[in-house]
Amino acid sequence: GDSGLGDIAPVQRPAKAEANASCRVLAVSDSAVVLVWSTPCQPERATVRSLKDDGDAVDLPPLGPCAVVAGLPRGPESAVDLRWSVQGVTPSDGGSRFDAVLVEPVQFHKPGIILLLHGGPHSASTTAFDHHIPFLVRSTDCAVLSVNYRGSLGFGKQALESLPGHVGQQDVQDCMDALKAALNTGVFDEGRVAVVGGSHGGFLTAQLIGQHPEVFHAAAMRNPVTNIVALAATSDIPDWAFVECLGLGSYDFGGRQALTADALSKMLSRSPIVHVDKVRTPTLVALGMKDRRVPPSQGL
Repeated sequence: GDSGLGDIAPVQRPAKAEANASCRVLAVSDSAVVLVWSTPCQPERATVRSLKDDGDAVDLPPLGPCAVVAGLPRGPESAVDLRWSVQGVTPSDGGSRFDAVLVEPVQFHKPGIILLLHGGPHSASTTAFDHHIPFLVRSTDCAVLSVNYRGSLGFGKQALESLPGHVGQQDVQDCMDALKAALNTGVFDEGRVAVVGGSHGGFLTAQLIGQHPEVFHAAAMRNPVTNIVALAATSDIPDWAFVECLGLGSYDFGGRQALTADALSKMLSRSPIVHVDKVRTPTLVALGMKDRRVPPSQGL
């Protein structure tokens, strides 16, 4: 197409890259482009592709060890005997489908399963290699299910905008729908289910162990949002509390925002703190004592 920058042409995925692999452009020159691709079970590999008509490509050697973990393999060996897939999930409310990335041990019979929940909420879990995931799988003999609940990036505007005004409800149910779909396969041990997340992922972790205490046997949350009312008054992004809880158009970015009684009531009702009396899951809470986005008071 004509962008004013010259001709634009799609760059083909490297030949060795698996279907659904994550691929990104690392560098571009007049004659070549450097592509980096990876999967949840394959650390990054680089390919240099010619931009000339023949489009020849050269695969560079592996980039070397990706992590150093005491007692566990490092580099590409960290993902040996693991497999991954992208699971499509149909939400129970009939909304648009979303994805979850599953990484599981190949040889372990009846592994447990860990929900890994991204923050934002408007970000996403990709199929790029992340050494934390093979570490979790290999050190716990559990699969890891990274859920791209509706509101995550990359699934269209309608899905993205379906979440504001419905946090603590729609996103929580999406996580449960993804988990139930995995458990219904009969592959995973329902007695070894855990949930992990930070920021909005911590918010979801707190919601899940409060709303579904019978499901989760362990949890870990980093800088979790537990009280939206308090967050609105203490965070450096108070708009999050308004937009995500009250909906699009609820925050005046050009002036000071008043908290009405109705807004306070809704914020509190969507906060994990209202479910705290039902929590019985052993939970690790990690806090950043200088975090201005989610102040440590949210977890104390």
